[in-house]
Amino acid sequence: MAMNKLKAEIVKCAETQMERIGPQKVSRRYCFPPSFIGFSGHFPGYPVLPAFVQVMTAMAVVEELKGRPCDLSSMERAKFRVEVRPDQMIRVECRDYGSQDESAFEVNINTAEGVAASFIMKIIERK
Repeated sequence: MAMNKLKAEIVKCAETQMERIGPQKVSRRYCFPPSFIGFSGHFPGYPVLPAFVQVMTAMAVVEELKGRPCDLSSMERAKFRVEVRPDQMIRVECRDYGSQDESAFEVNINTAEGVAASFIMKIIERK
């Protein structure tokens, strides 16, 4: 599966526009249908949204905020606590706490059950 195709499918699953919830924090809601390509093979008969798709969803939010493509340079403190299933609404919150030298975002992915995932992403903005 090509990453660009997966990224395009993630963007299609956005349920809301990006919302600013503070000077350095944004959020956006997503809902992935059972037919979403990211569930393919993960797991047959019991689909769960893979962690890498959750990270790519957060990257989609960051890229929209930055207005340009970005690359993930590192992740820290990644915790994936709650399974994200088909047709489950998630809210992706990204808080920018980077500096002039480094772009960094604290990410929380929330479901109705609570925090599904949390991690820190460091990114490199493409020129």
